[in-house]
Formats: sequence, C-alpha cells, structure tokens
Amino acid sequence: MARRRKLTAEQEAAIRALAQTKSLRALAADFEVSHETVRAVLRTLRPAAVRGELTAESARPASQHTESPAQPR
Repeated sequence: MARRRKLTAEQEAAIRALAQTKSLRALAADFEVSHETVRAVLRTLRPAAVRGELTAESARPASQHTESPAQPR
C-alpha cells in the first residue's frame, strides 16, 4: 500500500523555487516534513506535460522527430 502524499503539487513547486535560497532542513521545517522528503521532491522531476513545458518538438510522436535514429554499431 502506497503512502499518502504529504505535499501538494503547489507545495512541491514552491519547494523547488525556494531551494535556491534555503537549506533542505529550513524548507522541511517550513513545510512540516522531513529533510528527506524535501530531498525527494528536489530529485524528482515532474513530466514536461505536467510542468507545462511541452514544446512543439517534444509533443510530436517519436516517428515525426527530425533527428535521425542512432546507427547500430
């Protein structure tokens, strides 16, 4: 059984933004979680579609990308 998430997506975004200026332990105290929870948030990248960073190139199916596939050796 998976654990219930203690942080919302908005709180995780705030942690990522504040990580440039605050320590893990300070962020943990602010959000009332462990510093290991903060570390896990910072190590986890949200998918581009969720972050809103999809570009026209990344939104295309792989078969339509302009790069040629790697040649086998």
